Amino acid sequence: MFDLAASDPVDLREGDRLETTSTIRRGDVVCFERMEPDLVRFRSLSEDEQADYAGPMYRIDRGERPGQVVVKRVGAASGSAGPG
Repeated sequence: MFDLAASDPVDLREGDRLETTSTIRRGDVVCFERMEPDLVRFRSLSEDEQADYAGPMYRIDRGERPGQVVVKRVGAASGSAGPG
């Protein structure tokens, strides 16, 4: 189990299962894709995928506490910080 903090709302609900389909490292740009009512896919996006991805994207960072993962919303193709 880990603690997830986000700079913007993430479509996760209590009881959701989180599935990873790729290796995710600090600094990666990731997305959350709802696959079933209680299943969300959490995956890393390549630079090519980022250019075409229409949904919200987040950059992975570590939190201040052990086990805490921070996701920060990033802009579309450029990977720069989004508004806010």
